[in-house]
Amino acid sequence: MSKFKAGDLALIINDTLYPQNIGFCVQLSELVEPDGEYMSPENERVKNVTGKSVWLVIADGLVCSSGRGYCQKAERNLMPLKGDFQPEQQKAKEEIA
Repeated sequence: MSKFKAGDLALIINDTLYPQNIGFCVQLSELVEPDGEYMSPENERVKNVTGKSVWLVIADGLVCSSGRGYCQKAERNLMPLKGDFQPEQQKAKEEIA
């Protein structure tokens, strides 16, 4: 089960092929299962040949084999940018005080 859903924002935290993508904020478009297909933003059919589930992620300036601002990322390489961060902030303030 994924911790993400389509439309969520995430931060790329690992990218061995294109390390310049680390730190990019991306929007998750859809989860693509192994051997599944998706339609690229240019309306081209693309197959997931990675052997694992991946998210189709989109952001201006992404560097990837498509060269077009979208690529596939494994969930383990993404950090969610949603939710309530207030408890962590409060805990940090308490530790400082």
